[in-house]
Amino acid sequence: MSRDTARLWVAITGYACFLALNSFSLWGFTFLPRTLLGPDAAETWRTALSVANILAFFLVAAIGARWRRLTEKELLFSATLTVSAGLILLLGQVFSPASGLALASGACLGVGTTLLFFCWIRIFCNMGALAAKKILVFGSMISFAPFVLYLVTPSEGILFAVFVMAFATLVLLYCVESTAKSDKEAVKTERPTRSTMSSLFKPLLCIAMIGLIAAVISSVANAEIQDHPLDFTQQAFLIHLQNLASASIMGAVWLIFKKNPSITVAYTVVFPVIATTMLLFAAVPDAQRPALSFISSAFFVVFSMVVPMQSIAIAEKHRLPIDFVYGLTAGVLYLAEGIGCILIGLTRGTIAEAVAQPLVLAFLLLYACSLVMFCVLRKQRGAGMGAANDASLEGDAQEHEERDILKEKAESLGAAYGLTIRQVEVLNLAVHGYDAPSIAKKLYISENTVRTHLKRIYTLLDVHSKQEIIDSLNAA
Repeated sequence: MSRDTARLWVAITGYACFLALNSFSLWGFTFLPRTLLGPDAAETWRTALSVANILAFFLVAAIGARWRRLTEKELLFSATLTVSAGLILLLGQVFSPASGLALASGACLGVGTTLLFFCWIRIFCNMGALAAKKILVFGSMISFAPFVLYLVTPSEGILFAVFVMAFATLVLLYCVESTAKSDKEAVKTERPTRSTMSSLFKPLLCIAMIGLIAAVISSVANAEIQDHPLDFTQQAFLIHLQNLASASIMGAVWLIFKKNPSITVAYTVVFPVIATTMLLFAAVPDAQRPALSFISSAFFVVFSMVVPMQSIAIAEKHRLPIDFVYGLTAGVLYLAEGIGCILIGLTRGTIAEAVAQPLVLAFLLLYACSLVMFCVLRKQRGAGMGAANDASLEGDAQEHEERDILKEKAESLGAAYGLTIRQVEVLNLAVHGYDAPSIAKKLYISENTVRTHLKRIYTLLDVHSKQEIIDSLNAA
């Protein structure tokens, strides 16, 4: 087994353990407070965790935008400290109940899991797009394997299982980070400007709408099963079955069909699906409603898998810090989901059964808004393509004859093999005859970085010389 393959499987295993830990923190910990903390401390703990999780995303994004060097230093070490502190405080809450301990434990674990997300997004950047997609897909598929530890552990020992999972996650993450350091490159990033922020508006709007409607669907589904609630094992099986279905969909899209859908493209598929399932809740028999909930939740997971990959693409395209872009996109997603849950909670508390029909009308209006949003996005995409076509028609025929065929083939080859934007730039200049020093001058990077890129390109394309690359371009 080669070094790159071994590192990839260590990353996949580590990401699977992280997903198992994160899944338990998002919903499995509701089982933990019920059995160990008591109802009062449980609500305090869960609220603190959710709020800290959202705030940490935006805080790291703000720091990454202005003070990138602060977020680059010892991020994994900070995640280790906060996760460890959260677990120790949680252990103290079990043996010596106090509302302050529950609050501090939830806040520390919320911040810690958020920092772990940023650690993984950096590893995705370092290992390249193709490796990142494999980690996301296969890690999601096998995440149920480490989660079994929670299922086989008795309820009184579940906290020990949480400690073991956190330890395994951190150890594997340290292993992956230490081996991925050689792939890091000194990419010059810029502070966000008004123009770059305006380019982020549409993706962020799509993310917010998905998060909002996902919360609505989840609340409606939970209301439907209140009479027959799922136990811990059934809930775990259902959620990981959704993860498996979502990972299979994205595995086919990314690895088989070689497609790389943007956030807006994913939105035009996912939002109508989950909005339609919400509308069908009022029309289908009770026996079929769990299937609708499963479909909508699976497509929400699909969308959440697209977000990190597209955050990397947006950061590379606009030369923005990845911490800023990912913190903003993930923060908006979780914030919208939290707002949706709050609104549903307020609605349930204020609307009586006698006026249940206005709630159904609200669902219909939300569905209509989703279709309008879908049409607007499609229209904007079509208008953009039309404008490009008009501009091309206004050019003369000579402009078409002078197309850079090598550049087009390099971009096509890069998309097929999962090369980063910078790697495609190096590949394009290399096939045009530039040597390493010339490429370094044109891209404002060091010669060592250029050679690292070329070595990585050779590995991904499975070639050993520039002539073999040119042959691959001709075959593209």
